[in-house]
Amino acid sequence: IAKTLKDLQEVGKDLTVAGKVSRGAEKLTNLVGNVGGVVPLMQAFEKVYAESDSFFKVMGVLGERSRYGTAIGRVNGLDINNIPDEVKQSFLDAGLVSRLSAGPDSKMTFLDMMSAQAVKETMPMYNRIGNLVRNLDRIPILGNFTSFAAENIRNSANTLSRGMKELGYKVDLDSVAGRDLLKKIGDTGVRDLERSIRGIGSQRLTSYLAVSTALPYAATRASMIATGTTQEEMDAAQSLNPDYTKGHQLIVLNNDHRGKMQFADQSYVAPFSFVTDPVRAALQVYQEKGVLNKSEAEKIASAAFAGLSGYAEPFGSESLFFE
Repeated sequence: IAKTLKDLQEVGKDLTVAGKVSRGAEKLTNLVGNVGGVVPLMQAFEKVYAESDSFFKVMGVLGERSRYGTAIGRVNGLDINNIPDEVKQSFLDAGLVSRLSAGPDSKMTFLDMMSAQAVKETMPMYNRIGNLVRNLDRIPILGNFTSFAAENIRNSANTLSRGMKELGYKVDLDSVAGRDLLKKIGDTGVRDLERSIRGIGSQRLTSYLAVSTALPYAATRASMIATGTTQEEMDAAQSLNPDYTKGHQLIVLNNDHRGKMQFADQSYVAPFSFVTDPVRAALQVYQEKGVLNKSEAEKIASAAFAGLSGYAEPFGSESLFFE
């Protein structure tokens, strides 16, 4: 975020009004940084953000490690401090890890590596955003902090993908590693391991669904209370909105109670809607069958990515080109 602010400040220097503001902000930053040895303002913001961000990343890794460690440790014959190669291979085959080790010189255990990968997939990593998305922040018609929305989309898609892989986890007993694992822990141990990993997937998707559904609804209700907007006014306003906002959660910014209302669309800041329906579908299949097979997972994933096209509609609609 701090880097994005710097980029926007640099771009603003070339503009008449924004350039003056940018140069003024830069002078203020340098002034604060030169008084009494105080850390420059932007550096202070960067330091606070980086440390708080790192804290939550570490907590995320510890949380994932606890999940997977508990799932593996409850299986008779398995030790989380010495995970058999057969189990590692089954996780690799399921797509839960991308490699079997972190490297010969790394001190990370397999469980640490697996947990770190889960965090990288499902939590914001702004340094991994490509230049193309970063440059979109500079286009006024697309709005500010496009990278923030892009990371939300990536995290949501990865949460769905990882959750479905966990729900569909199955030891391949036709493979050499699968047969060797069966000999080590028996049929009961294999089934216990499968159920434990699927339980993680169910918990992951259920938690995501609760957050992605409850928070936007709560924000909408809070804005209605703050502006004195009734449900009748909200329903009337939504019926007049463009088609691409159907089903979106809106925040009421202003309401003069004479027919003029201003809204902010949450779907472009926290774009959860394209993945909530697929999450519900995945959980329903899991509840009915106890496992999510590959073909069902592919259908659900296709539905999620098809929903992404709705976010491009206001920028590529006929009305916009006409205007």
